Amino acid sequence: MNNSTEYRLFLAVELPPDLRSVLLGLRPGASVSAPPIRWTQEQNLHLTIRFIGNHPGSQLPELLAGLEQAEFAPFELTLKGLGLFNRQQQAILWADFAHSSPLQRLKSSLDQILKAVCGLPCDKGPYTPHITLARLKKIGEYRHWLNELEKLQIRMQERSLGKFTATTFSLFKSELRPQGPLYTCLRTFPAA
Repeated sequence: MNNSTEYRLFLAVELPPDLRSVLLGLRPGASVSAPPIRWTQEQNLHLTIRFIGNHPGSQLPELLAGLEQAEFAPFELTLKGLGLFNRQQQAILWADFAHSSPLQRLKSSLDQILKAVCGLPCDKGPYTPHITLARLKKIGEYRHWLNELEKLQIRMQERSLGKFTATTFSLFKSELRPQGPLYTCLRTFPAA
């Protein structure tokens, strides 16, 4: 990696292929799969633990060394349904997780590491683990499409979508592109 470049980074838990298939199966037929709804590409489905933001390439070795210090045991995560953030200009359909104390502890540990290594303040407010499934921008112009997402969310609101054991977390680089983001795994950190 180029030491003079800044990288847009985040920490995430990758999903197993069977759970990705379940999430892809939630997509409605072609009537709701076309623009203006942008569905998350299969390879981009993940559970974000922490968005780091722009980080200098020259400081990447220190960041990696700090993240190596994170200690955690494998833990189970359960997807428990769908939610919908409906903000002024966009709506986001997301898969919700049941509360996980081990995930919360890992998040807190990583926050402390990022604070010590990068000077990043801890996130304000509670951590809401979720997987972004789809985005709808300009909801004022696309009320019909928002109604379709709302119907899907209500139908799947409390339905169990599956569970898996998290045995790693990863550092990703994110490149924003017109056709959608490109995420590249820089390093994976295993449980103890």
